[in-house]
Amino acid sequence: MLTLESKFSEFIELCRKAGACADAGEAIPVMEYANKGNGMKADGTCVDGFKLYLESEKFPEPWASWVLNVVGKEMDDKCRQFFIDKIKEPMSSLQLRTSCDFLTNAEHAVLLSKYEGKLPVAEKEITDGVVVLQTAKVAP
Repeated sequence: MLTLESKFSEFIELCRKAGACADAGEAIPVMEYANKGNGMKADGTCVDGFKLYLESEKFPEPWASWVLNVVGKEMDDKCRQFFIDKIKEPMSSLQLRTSCDFLTNAEHAVLLSKYEGKLPVAEKEITDGVVVLQTAKVAP
């Protein structure tokens, strides 16, 4: 389980094994470049790399959804928070709530706050049971 104190290189390797884009200019090379001291402390921790990702506009929001869906189970809730914070799109928030069964109740609440009242059709489908949300399997 990755924590904020884990080496960022461990996160990079986790993403690599999960099939993250490794072409020039894509996720893996960008993270490896940053981990060499370009925008963050060289050979830093996950908190160093995640702060860079969260604060920089050059890192796209959709990558947060990929991380949460694909490797989110391998990260503790403090790590996942950086990626949840990066999500701004209401539909992305809803989609994460429907696909990630490992999120805590608190994480579900944050994602709900990002789309509540903004997706009337989807929200009605949730109320009517057409769309089923994952329930938290981890205590808040």
